[in-house]
Amino acid sequence: MRFTRFASRSGRARLDKIWSQVSKVCAMLTQDQILDFLNDVQLLTQDVSQHVRTALASDIMGLAPLLGRQNTLDHLLPLYLTLLRDEFFEVRLNVISKIEDVNKVIGVDLLAQSVLPSVMELARDPQWRVRLAIIDYIPLLANELGISFFDSEMVDLCMQWLVDQVYSVRESCWT
Repeated sequence: MRFTRFASRSGRARLDKIWSQVSKVCAMLTQDQILDFLNDVQLLTQDVSQHVRTALASDIMGLAPLLGRQNTLDHLLPLYLTLLRDEFFEVRLNVISKIEDVNKVIGVDLLAQSVLPSVMELARDPQWRVRLAIIDYIPLLANELGISFFDSEMVDLCMQWLVDQVYSVRESCWT
């Protein structure tokens, strides 16, 4: 595909800007072209630059409405899960921050099965800044996954944050 060839020749400094526009580019393509494009994008989930992966994670979830339920499950969800396991928490947080786009297409049940383990891992990260950042996304997750799911799966986690060793984490729970 021309876009991916252009992006690969554009140099490292511009790649993060290019990949943050994925959904805008794909909105102009047919569904078959988007699926072909996703094959190239799959390589970028392993790019050496965390900035490229972060930019990709911030925008790739916007493809879910363009692909529909089955193509999202078959082609986009594996990319989503790869980015959720990224070593840099910014990449994982960008994916989680766009959870609403995927929820609208695949539904809460499948979303909970795929996302919750990553959220729980981030929420217990030894780095307090990661725990602090994930707290900001808990209201979004609670809204998307539903109150009953939140009550059964996440209340204990939130209670742990109230007694966290780091003041900033505890304070963030109250505000």
